[in-house]
Amino acid sequence: MRNAAIAEAEGELVCVWDDDDLSHPDRLRWQLAALIATQCDACYLGRILLWQPFRKRIAISAGRAWENTMLVRKDIMPAYTTERTGSDTILTEELIARHGVVTVDQPVGYCYVAHGGNLWNEAHFDMLFGHAGRVAEGEGYAADLDLLSRVMPVRQYEDGLAALSPIPPSR
Repeated sequence: MRNAAIAEAEGELVCVWDDDDLSHPDRLRWQLAALIATQCDACYLGRILLWQPFRKRIAISAGRAWENTMLVRKDIMPAYTTERTGSDTILTEELIARHGVVTVDQPVGYCYVAHGGNLWNEAHFDMLFGHAGRVAEGEGYAADLDLLSRVMPVRQYEDGLAALSPIPPSR
């Protein structure tokens, strides 16, 4: 489906806009500015926010090219493979190996939400949190979520999750 959507896209750039995660209103502006300034072919965020609402923890990820933040020139975009998980990593590795790629260090630009219905399981998110540079729980979580709510609809997201699934996912 991703390959079909990309084939239909009419612009010069393609971005990933995951429907169950959150992006800062300026995310694409920051990434486009980096593409223009560096003359690179693709841009990713180098760190992102990791959020587990049911476990009430939020973190700043470890650094890497986060696949779900890709902004790339359509004309050099490789095809996604057919793997159920990991095809975005394969595509990102190919872009890094063959083209100019820049990362932008704006963790608040993207919030990867672990809501219990993700394609990846809880162990995957535990691994991401285990490698994170900063994890907030308890009072730190509440304070960070308050700050994040100024730029992303995290409270509405929590309300929506509660309405859909009042029982947190099992570990």
